[in-house]
Amino acid sequence: MKKILVVDDDYLSKNLLSRIFKGSFIVEGASNGKEAIEKFRRENYDIVFLDIMMPLMTGMEVLKKIREYEKEKKVIESEKSVIIIVTALGEIENIETAYEMGCDLYLKKPITIKNLREKLGELGIELKKI
Repeated sequence: MKKILVVDDDYLSKNLLSRIFKGSFIVEGASNGKEAIEKFRRENYDIVFLDIMMPLMTGMEVLKKIREYEKEKKVIESEKSVIIIVTALGEIENIETAYEMGCDLYLKKPITIKNLREKLGELGIELKKI
């Protein structure tokens, strides 16, 4: 079963995403960027959901560190984690920067299950019916 890491300092957002994926994936959570990096270095995650605004380390910093770690470990492109930014920040500069840094999908909160299912489908990721 594929593994997901949901990284968000907001308990409700993290819990909602975790509940959506429960049953389709093994889901783990992290409440800040530092915790996310520690978990990522210990485990392989197929998908990482990142909020941008978090304590200790922003989601953009986490994104950068994950991609650097994958490069350092010589992870081939097809085995890299799918990184999805889920944030309230919708400014074009943030979106462009995230894609330049290697995110695979940028979703602006609030997100609906329908929208999430559709966007994941575009990435070839199936979500079981809820």
